[in-house]
Amino acid sequence: MKIPKITFLKTCCIAFSLFSANVSAALLTYTFDDGTKSQLNAVDILGKFNQQGVIGPIARVYEGFMNDRHKLTLEDLRYFSQQGWEVASHSYSHRSLTRIPLTYNDEVVSGWAPLQGSSNVYTASYNYGELTALLQKDSYLKKVKSLDEINSRPGSYFFDKDGGILYVNPEEGIDPLTHEIRAGSAERELEYSKEIFENEGFEINSFVAPFNRWSDDLATLAEKYYDTAVIGKGLTWPNKLPLESNYFLKRIGINGNISMEEIEARVEEAILNNEWLILTFHKIEDCKDKTTCSSDWSAKDLEKFASWVSTQDIDVVTLKEGVAIAAVPIPASVLMFLSGLGFIAFYSKYNRTWVASTRLKKVA
Repeated sequence: MKIPKITFLKTCCIAFSLFSANVSAALLTYTFDDGTKSQLNAVDILGKFNQQGVIGPIARVYEGFMNDRHKLTLEDLRYFSQQGWEVASHSYSHRSLTRIPLTYNDEVVSGWAPLQGSSNVYTASYNYGELTALLQKDSYLKKVKSLDEINSRPGSYFFDKDGGILYVNPEEGIDPLTHEIRAGSAERELEYSKEIFENEGFEINSFVAPFNRWSDDLATLAEKYYDTAVIGKGLTWPNKLPLESNYFLKRIGINGNISMEEIEARVEEAILNNEWLILTFHKIEDCKDKTTCSSDWSAKDLEKFASWVSTQDIDVVTLKEGVAIAAVPIPASVLMFLSGLGFIAFYSKYNRTWVASTRLKKVA
């Protein structure tokens, strides 16, 4: 993988530190999901300590389907990017990708039949738990809230989730019995969300899985479009270096129910074990009622944490930078010079060269 020039110096410095005595090779990444307005607080707070993060907005917001004043605008995203942040895709529709068709080949909905008593509505069974969209000739049909509403709305659909039944009132002149109607797939979510952001001038290298639901098949699919993908687990899930896969990076969810002491302890553990710790945040604002906004973290707490991190022996990186660092080959001669003595073993995995070394004592 080619290492971007902008991260080359940081990459080299951290890579050299990996095996030098008494120096930590730990990495820390801040990720912020959903692209909410409150996350503008984070870019300014982290900037005070020369730290950057990763923002993961939902692509559909930027096609005009969601008119939400609480979401970041494209201008906001550009501001993040200008401050050194990475913009990642958090999917197109923000649905669980494990509960929809996997690939484009799985999208076609079959078995349509006219709805009894209607001249323009058709029905079909749908065997997945989620529906991201229905497409007719690559055009998105309009979702309506009730079966009664669909009768008067050509180009619309209604999904009875409990019964697993689709109802569609196609565009005029289109018969579902003879023309394909497709249900959006995970592959479409991966590719189309990336395309939307790239068309706006953003470089998209990373995918952030909605609801942290992921699978081996999704990881294989993501390799076609991204350099890395992140999922989420609990406080005890570290990312060991070297990485086993770029497409199963694990994150720790940070919310109002987790104390500052717990997070600091996890950072200290990452430093001790030379791990890559990836944190997940949502809204950065004061939460008055934790029963309704447990995913929030206050701006005050984030600043306190970022200030503490700045005093620790850990490097703050974006996902793109972290993956680049994990792929850097280190010449044996350089390692021997830095360490003075020790046993060096090289091996290659996934076309990446890594170095394994015994813990080396500092030479007096």
